[in-house]
Parts: sequence; structure tokens; C-alpha cells
Amino acid sequence: MITIKLIGGAKKSFSTDKIVLGEKVNTINELVSHLIKIKPKDTLEFDTKNLIIAVNGVDTSALDGYNTKLNDDDEISIVPIIHGGSTARIQFSVMHSDIEIFDVVNDKKFHKEFLDELRNKYKQLIIQTINSQFLLNMHHAKKILTLSLHAKKNNTLLSKKIETDILLRFAVTTQISHA
Repeated sequence: MITIKLIGGAKKSFSTDKIVLGEKVNTINELVSHLIKIKPKDTLEFDTKNLIIAVNGVDTSALDGYNTKLNDDDEISIVPIIHGGSTARIQFSVMHSDIEIFDVVNDKKFHKEFLDELRNKYKQLIIQTINSQFLLNMHHAKKILTLSLHAKKNNTLLSKKIETDILLRFAVTTQISHA
């Protein structure tokens, strides 16, 4: 039996922090393929390209990568490279700009036009929404927003609007595919 410890976002993909595998898998590649098959449909995407996988505490990149052979009683740890989650209210400053990240309950009053109405009413604010399930952690959000603010200052935005630039920079996460 192989024991799989899931950490960070991997826990959210499987709604558990531990899987005991009764099926025989020979390599990490087979293990990942099997995990994709058994992942519950109503959970977050399991990003197989951005994982740190350890076998008995040893990073597979120091072994044979996804071809690393597995044995019974191996303990596998799977850690997304970017992991975590937050629904709390977060406040910080970047480039003399005050930033606040907070959770908004999505109800009937919150519709697509609502953001445009807010943006028109408060033109001095930059307003963007990101599904809180895909907000990784404060450090990552701060880094994304810092990049976007620097790009705006230097006229190097990825798009015409900073709000779109922010979304594009979150594209390295699974957020953009759900936007």
C-alpha cells in the first residue's frame, strides 16, 4: 500500500489530506495518472505540471523524476509549487498604493455589471475580482499586484487595462481558465 500525503491546494483537489492507495502503481507517472482518474469532479483542478513530489522524503527531481519507481509502503508527499488559500481580508501597500483583498459573497445583487458600475463610480480605484478558491496567498497576490502596478507605471501593461493585466498575471494559476 502506498500512502499519499496531499498538501496545500492538492488537499482541495481531493477533499482530503491523505490517500491510501490499494492499487499497484509502478512509477510517479502512473500514480499521477491514477490520481487524475480518482479526483472528485466537484473539486479544484489538480495541476499536475506544477507539483513537488517526494518519495519517502526525497524530492523526485533528485531521483528519476516522473519515472521514479515506487514500492509498497512508500510514502508520497505531493505539494503544489504554489499552494495555500485565503478568504480573509488582507491589506497592504505597494508603490504608495493601498491594496485591500477581501471576500465577497456572490449573490443575486452581485452581477457582471456591478463591477462596471463600481469602476465608473470610483474611477480612482482599480477593482478586479478573483475567485477566492484560487487566491493562493498574500505573498503571491502582492507579487502579482506589484508587477501590474510597475507595468502600469512603465507603460508595459499586458493589455490596455490594468484590471485585465492583473487577470493575465494570475494566468499562471488556474484562475484564468475559470474567469
